[in-house]
Amino acid sequence: MQQVIEFGRTLEGTQTGGTVLEGKYGVPRRLLGLPMGIRESDEFFNGLAEIAGGEIPWKYQKERGRLVDSLIDGHKYAFEKRAIVYGEEDLVIGLTALLVEIGVTPALCASGGRSKKLAQCLRAAVPDLPEETLVKEGFDFAEITEAAPALKPDFLIGNSKGYKLGRQLQIPLNR
Repeated sequence: MQQVIEFGRTLEGTQTGGTVLEGKYGVPRRLLGLPMGIRESDEFFNGLAEIAGGEIPWKYQKERGRLVDSLIDGHKYAFEKRAIVYGEEDLVIGLTALLVEIGVTPALCASGGRSKKLAQCLRAAVPDLPEETLVKEGFDFAEITEAAPALKPDFLIGNSKGYKLGRQLQIPLNR
């Protein structure tokens, strides 16, 4: 069976290649989040198995087991660290999902995007997201820089625009 898989939780309700194929030719569309972390990767692999009408190959089941082991091993270093995550909306959602799975508290999830869906999609994809996490849409880097000191992050995750902020706060930037 043919099917379109699109990645991007904020794509719901927008016209995409997948919606055109679905509407014009009846090709079913499956909308998934970016496969980062366990929950989102499981959804992706389970979707592929369902489309193929089979099981997830043993090779990938073993890889998942190794991923879980490595996340458990790294948990002691990441647990209760605070992060500021910024970038394109769906990237922020995927990275935040992964961070929460390993025990990192996202202090701020920010994007310059203006879909008006970031907070809703983020909370749907990351049900364990702490209530105190600030979720900001249409947020530029000047606003991130202004908010960051009060949030006391341990590290930043985003593009190279965070370099100056990381140096100012004396914390690492993970690009």
